[in-house]
Amino acid sequence: MSNPSTSDPTRARDINLLAVLDVLRAEGSSTRAGIARSTGLSAPTISEVVSDLVSAGVVRLAGQGPATGGRRGGLVELIPASYVVAALDLSARRPLLAHVDLCGELVESSIVQVPRRALTTPAALVRWLGELDTDGRVLGIGVAVPGVTDPVAGRIEWSPRYEWRDVDLRDLLVAAGTTGTVLVENDLNLAAVGEHAASGDGSQNMAMLGLRGGLGAGLIVGGHLYHGSHHAAGEVGYLATSARPVGSSREFGPLEKAVFDELRRAGLADEGALHLVDQEALPTPLPARSADVLEDLIFHAALALATVLDPGHIVLGQELTALVPHLPGALQDRLDALLPHTPSIVASQLGELASLRGAGIATLSELTPSFRRLLS
Repeated sequence: MSNPSTSDPTRARDINLLAVLDVLRAEGSSTRAGIARSTGLSAPTISEVVSDLVSAGVVRLAGQGPATGGRRGGLVELIPASYVVAALDLSARRPLLAHVDLCGELVESSIVQVPRRALTTPAALVRWLGELDTDGRVLGIGVAVPGVTDPVAGRIEWSPRYEWRDVDLRDLLVAAGTTGTVLVENDLNLAAVGEHAASGDGSQNMAMLGLRGGLGAGLIVGGHLYHGSHHAAGEVGYLATSARPVGSSREFGPLEKAVFDELRRAGLADEGALHLVDQEALPTPLPARSADVLEDLIFHAALALATVLDPGHIVLGQELTALVPHLPGALQDRLDALLPHTPSIVASQLGELASLRGAGIATLSELTPSFRRLLS
C-alpha cells in the first residue's frame, strides 16, 4: 500500500516545505547543502522550496555560507516576523493579545491589552478580534483560557473567571472568518509550553504550577505537552487534603478550595470566586500565618508532581511567588528532606507572558502541511 503522505504530490510538497522551515527555524540560516544534510531532501527539491519561500517573503538570500572545502553556497536566511500567529491569553492579570513569530518568539511591539468590552461575552471577543488588522500575515490563533478546555474540539467547557460554559470558540472564530489554525487550550498547559521553551535546557519532563483560573499544573512529558486521557492531566486542585475529603464539583477540588478559602481569609478573594480580587495588579505578599498555610497546601501539589512525574524542574507561576516570595526555596528544602530524587523548584522566567508565548508556540506546532496554501 502506498503512503498517502508521499503519493499525494501536493501533500509531499507541503511536507518538504515544512521540513525546510523547521531547519531554518532551528538554525536561523543555512546553505542549501546544509538544508539537504539536515532533511535528506534532494538539491532540486530544496531549490524549488527555497524559491517558493523567497517569493512569499519568508526567507531571503543573504551572502555566502562558511567554507567547507568546496564551493561556498549562498545562505538562506529566515525572516522570522514575515508571518506570525496570534496569541491571546485570557488568563493574564491583564488579558493580552500578541504576535509570535515563526521562531516562537514574542513580537513585543505587538502586545496589546484586550479591552473590557471584548471580554463580556464570547461573541464580543470574536467581534473584537475580527476588527483587528492582520495584514494577511497571521497564520492562526492560539487562545489560553483560565479553566477547563477541550483542545480537540476547540471548546471552552468552563471558565469560572468569565462564567463561560460550553463555548465552541473555535467554531465561532472560524464562522467569523478566522483562517488557519485555531487552538483553544488551558492557560497553564500553555504556560508550561512557554516556560519549557524559555528554559532552553533540553529538559524532557517539567511541570508548571500556577494559581490562575484555579490551582492547576501544565505538564511537559518527553518534551511535549501531556493532556491525559480526558484532557485533565495536572488538575492538582482535586488532590485530597484529608483522609476523608469532601466530594469535589466540576468547578473545584478539595486542595483548590482550601487555597481559596485561605485567600478569602486574607481578603484576596471574593466568596465563591476562583481568582484574586484585583486581577490587574500583582498580589502583595501574604501575612506570615497565611503564607505558612499556602506553603503547606502548595507543598501537597509539588509533592504529588515530584513523585508521580519525576520532572527535572517545577516552575512556580508569578502569582504564587508574589503571594509567598520564599516559596521556591521553602518547597525545595521540604522536598529535598523527603525524597531521594527531587526536581529543581524555580520561579517563572516569563511571568505574565508565559501563557501568551506558549499559545503562539503551540499554534505554530499545529500548523499542518497546508502551510503552502496559507502562504498563497
